[in-house]
Amino acid sequence: MSAIIENVQTNDDVAPFALTERFDHQKLSSLCISREEIAAAYYSVAPELVQALIETAGQHHSISRAAEKQDPVTRGNETGDYTWGEDDTA
Repeated sequence: MSAIIENVQTNDDVAPFALTERFDHQKLSSLCISREEIAAAYYSVAPELVQALIETAGQHHSISRAAEKQDPVTRGNETGDYTWGEDDTA
């Protein structure tokens, strides 16, 4: 785990691409996720699972408190897309 953390700290934006290819065997062209992709993923999961994930995340990250008060489909940047590392709590 420490090697992964060091990789991310050293290689910054390149690390997620390399790690995804290494562990998930997928080659990414972008880390941008459209509003439509988020909506499709969110609404394909049982509401009970979403709530359980929010509660679990809340035990580890204060950001989940803001997230549970927002419709996940309407969060994102001005174009409605999410990008790696972007603060979506505003």
